[in-house]
Amino acid sequence: MQDKQTLVIGANGQIGKLLIQMMAEQKMPVKVMLRNPEQAGEFEKLGADVVIADLEADL
Repeated sequence: MQDKQTLVIGANGQIGKLLIQMMAEQKMPVKVMLRNPEQAGEFEKLGADVVIADLEADL
């Protein structure tokens, strides 16, 4: 059985960043949604999968 990933929307905010760091420390599989692809590297270094999307534009 494959571990489920948690999608964090708003990962670049203060709470989102802290949450991603905590999840990474616990080795929890996480996916983050960002609008700006230039910010992806920070989260990829923590082991997160990154999705580039804009909820307002993509809905």
